[in-house]
Amino acid sequence: LVDEYDKYSPDEIFERLKINVSKADDDKVQTQAQEEKKEDCCSVCKEDYVHGDEVVTTGCKHLFHACCLATWVNIKQTCPNCREPIVNLFL
Repeated sequence: LVDEYDKYSPDEIFERLKINVSKADDDKVQTQAQEEKKEDCCSVCKEDYVHGDEVVTTGCKHLFHACCLATWVNIKQTCPNCREPIVNLFL
């Protein structure tokens, strides 16, 4: 799987995985953070979400910057937070 996604841009990875990328808004980030009982930041890069960031919510309900998750998918095939296999993340 790593080799398969190595050659694609983040947009192409999300398109191939049929993942919707959305813009972060304050309500979405706060709601997600409350559900996860975590900070309002991406667990991959540790940067706060800013209004307008492209974000992805996985099937396991974890929120990431789209580019961070795409980079992660190139290295690992699991959710950065719970290690759910990537093939199950968006079902």
